[in-house]
Amino acid sequence: MKKGKAVWASILILSGVGFAVLWFVLQRHYRLEETRIREETRMVDEAQAAVEKIFREEKQEADDNQGAPVKYNKEVTSNRNAIVEKFGVLQSITGNGYLHPAWNIQGYHYLTAHRTANFSKGAIPLKIYVTEGRVTAPGKAVVYVRPWIEYDTANHMSIFVSHPDLVQP
Repeated sequence: MKKGKAVWASILILSGVGFAVLWFVLQRHYRLEETRIREETRMVDEAQAAVEKIFREEKQEADDNQGAPVKYNKEVTSNRNAIVEKFGVLQSITGNGYLHPAWNIQGYHYLTAHRTANFSKGAIPLKIYVTEGRVTAPGKAVVYVRPWIEYDTANHMSIFVSHPDLVQP
């Protein structure tokens, strides 16, 4: 009888130690995931702010200042001006959250933020692709709105933004 109690006691002790180790590992994993989500949310918010900045101005000339918080070139400017002419001035971008790619064959990490762009002449679904800056805009240390804005009035508008802090998790 004593031997049976000792076996059960050792099983309970080992189970308790195992559960304690598992709890500590899961807590560490939770903290790391929480930090990653907070950082990715910050990057998506910064990309959305860069897009809002481009569309809120009436007219825009190309900006070659490397120190500017948002870097654009003439292709973005002409597309942006055509979009503002068609849809009006941006009033707001609504929506929240972001998605990871289900199957990534691009060769770089990216996040997709689905939003609604509310212009003065109407609203259009907007996809903001936040891409890994060291691959899609090497050498740029700022949030960079890439030189094309794709839009189809029946479906959606896509804007690609390179973020220097986004890396493969």
